[in-house]
This record gives sequence, structure tokens and C-alpha cells, in this order.
Amino acid sequence: MNIAKGSENLDLFMPPNELEDFKRYLSIAIEDLINIRPKSPKNYLALALCRAIPSDESLKYEFPELEKDLIFEEPIKIQITKDPTQESPNKNSKFEYPEGFTVQRRGSVCGESMLEESLSWSPPVNPKTPEVQEELKRIIKNNALFSHIGDSNLEIVALAFESLTLPPNTIIVKQHEEGNSCFFIQSGKLSVFVEERGFVCEYGPGDSFGEASIMYGNIRGATIKSITDVQLWKLDRLTYKKIIVQAMIPTGSKFRDFIKNVIPFRRIYLEKLDSEMIKELAKHSSYLIYDSGNEIKIASTDRYFYIVEKGKAVALKNGKKVQDLKDSQILGGRAIFDLEEQADTIKAENECAVYRIPEQVIDTLMKLIKEDLREASTHAVI
Repeated sequence: MNIAKGSENLDLFMPPNELEDFKRYLSIAIEDLINIRPKSPKNYLALALCRAIPSDESLKYEFPELEKDLIFEEPIKIQITKDPTQESPNKNSKFEYPEGFTVQRRGSVCGESMLEESLSWSPPVNPKTPEVQEELKRIIKNNALFSHIGDSNLEIVALAFESLTLPPNTIIVKQHEEGNSCFFIQSGKLSVFVEERGFVCEYGPGDSFGEASIMYGNIRGATIKSITDVQLWKLDRLTYKKIIVQAMIPTGSKFRDFIKNVIPFRRIYLEKLDSEMIKELAKHSSYLIYDSGNEIKIASTDRYFYIVEKGKAVALKNGKKVQDLKDSQILGGRAIFDLEEQADTIKAENECAVYRIPEQVIDTLMKLIKEDLREASTHAVI
């Protein structure tokens, strides 16, 4: 799909080196919307933009929330239909699947059972030298799949990658086959072929492929073959999803033990409310890790409550420090309750772990403590 028309002015606000990637990812996403019909098309498209512009900090921190929404959806794959006369749902698309292919959903490989299983699951460890481990972390940190999980979880991900060394003319992935892993290229060259167009491009060190498969369980969209000897790093889909679940979903005793010591939420325990409420709160919240110097919140730009679990954060006004923020302090409430904000930014001073709770959860699930949250917000600066 050609999206050049109407995009002539994109270069006015986007670096030239990112413009082509932006167009490419957006084009692929639109084709997928037509052909694959994902369950959450807006989130699917937004994720493509997050991957396309990795340097955009605001997109970087929207990615985890979008990813969390999609990670429990049923993955999608293309299957051959038994009835060759069945009309393809992709008939009007500019991108045509081979005759006899249609889009179907398969059973979910994730869901609530993965939440419970992931709490006791240990990721695989493939030992590497310290130098190789640091180099791999450097490569994967710039990829949007891993840019939001923090340095400690990045260490876990890097250890989970499996090393593959392959000779020339090896087919690594084949178009139309089911995909369940992604790859990062350490060294060597690979060629990319699509049946409809033939040779498309070459991949080299630092490039990656298979992200759509690891995120959504999509079939492979191209055949990729080694030109030279290549060294690859491989991560399978189930390992990725479990690591992300552990990193992002605040469930289990850790979340309960933390939240019961946050003053507005303590009332839930004092009044012996159903523990299911805490589970629901965890389910709808996000656990985000911010690197030193990154902005956690900009005043009035979102409708979330933030609670710092660990690490140091500061509130700033016009670039000057207003307050050091304490663990378990409720932030973000002044905008929600229409109170004047005394700071305009929250910034991490070192690696900072934060729970983020949508305003709607409080409105619908936890009305009992809404006034407690309002009171706590009067003592905050933002």
C-alpha cells in the first residue's frame, strides 16, 4: 500500500532517518488491518507507530499500556481452508494472500492462566560472557518491544535469548509459516523475499525481524535467508510474553502487600472488602519502570494516578525541583480532582518503578475510596 500521498509534510516534524521507517511500519499496519482484522484495530495501529518512532518518549511510554491490552487477546494466524470455493475475506485488498487462504482465530495461548503461571515461572538462562551480555542489551534496548521494561528486566531478557550461528543459504523463516519467535542480528547479512515481489531488501547487524509473530502470533510475512555466515539471537513468543507479564502486571502478594500500605487504599483492608477488588485493581493497573532522567508524568496531560513503588523521583516546576517524592505517595490526582497543580513534571532521578492506575478504575471499581484519594491529592504537588 502506498501511503506517500498526503504525507508530503511528514518531514517537517519527523527526523529524515525515521520517516521511511514510519511509512513502512504504517503501511504494514494498514495492510494487516485490512487482511488480519485484529481484535483491537486502534491499539494495533498505535503499536505500529510506537515501533516506528522509538525516539519519541511519549510513544515509548504508551507502548506498555497498549501491549498489555493486546497481550491477552487471541493470537491470529492464517490457515488454509478446506473448502476451495470459499470466498477470501481479503478479496478487495491490494495485498493478496495465496488462493485458498483465509483469516481465522485460534485458541489463546495466554489469558488469566498465564498470569498465575507467570508468577512462579522462571525464565530460561543461556549464559553469555559479560561483554556479549552488554552488547545484546544494547541491541535490544532500542527495540520498542523491550524499551519499556527497565534495566533489571532487560538483563533477564538478554539472558533468555538463544544464540544461533548459521551458514550461508540457510532459510531462517519461511513466508506463510506460523511464527513463534523473533530474531536480532549480531553479525552477517540476510536477504528478504516476498512471493508477490521477489527480493525486497537486506538485513544486517542491529536489524531485527519477527516482531509481529512474537506480539500477535502472525504467520511469517516473508522468507528470510542468510547470505553469509550469520550470528542471530532468538527469543520465543511464550518466553517473551511471560517475561512481559512478570514485568508489567502487578499481581500476587507483592502487589497486595504494597497497596495495603498506601493510605487511601488501606481502608479497603480495614473494612475487609472482598480481595477480588484488589485483583481487579491489579488487572487494570500497569507496572512501569522508568530510567533515570525520563519523565513519568507531565501535568494535566493524562488521567492516571501514579504511585512510586521504589526508586527516586522528583516533582519539577519550570525545570526547578519543587519536591522529592516519597515511596507510596499518590501522584496525578490534582488534575483529576481539578485542583491547581504546583508542579508541571514528575521525573525519575534513578531507575524508578511506578504503579499507574486509570481514573476510570477508581470511578467504577473503588468509589469507596474516591474521597480518600481526593484528600491525599490535596497534600501532593501534582
